[in-house]
Amino acid sequence: MKFVLMFLIGTIFLFDVSTGYTADVLDKKIVNDKKGFYVKGGIGITRLEDYNLNFENAVGKFNFAKEEYNKGFTLNGAIGKELKYGFAVELELNYQKSDADQYIIKEFEYKGLKQKVGDPKFDGDSSIQTFMVNGLYNLENSTQFTPYVGAGVGIAWIDIQTNGVATFGKLSDTNLAYQALAGIETELDENFSILTGYRYLYAGKVSLNDGVFLIGSGFAPGQITREVQSHSVEVALKYSF
Repeated sequence: MKFVLMFLIGTIFLFDVSTGYTADVLDKKIVNDKKGFYVKGGIGITRLEDYNLNFENAVGKFNFAKEEYNKGFTLNGAIGKELKYGFAVELELNYQKSDADQYIIKEFEYKGLKQKVGDPKFDGDSSIQTFMVNGLYNLENSTQFTPYVGAGVGIAWIDIQTNGVATFGKLSDTNLAYQALAGIETELDENFSILTGYRYLYAGKVSLNDGVFLIGSGFAPGQITREVQSHSVEVALKYSF
């Protein structure tokens, strides 16, 4: 809900600023005027979905804890090509990072022993770097505001550095990733425009052969799996040439 609110505030701000533009700028159409290349760069706020830690070995499989993260930041840059009928294609680099908030042990049963809920000390961070190929569609209209939607697929490099019960150490992995994009592009002049948008990123699952320490039964080796997803609200500056 906070991300949606931020998106609406940004859109209202851009609309207010636009009232000072000349009639010539208001009459222009981004998707009609620009069919060449462009570059863009942006920043934003990202929210990493909680990591639910799923443990599995020969004895059983269960969700034993979750890692919660604070809001983080995201940086991105892309080079693209405007095509006909409002379509565009681009190559994009994106970086996201979030600091750890808290680690919560859930109640579960293992070998007949019930593990109680806990909230031990936890710190660290989680970062995601992606290289994506995006396809975009600009929704044509008679104003300088051009809504867009898009999707992308590519590679994600994931680094998780934590210091908590059963999750100490650094975990790195490379996965196939995909994302969904939506927002509004606002034309400033013949070459520049501002984009205010939302991004959903799915970076796959990350697994580690480790284990958990269980009261009454000691260390239990097994595989711990996290699923990596994030939501971001971003603002970017675009230059068309």
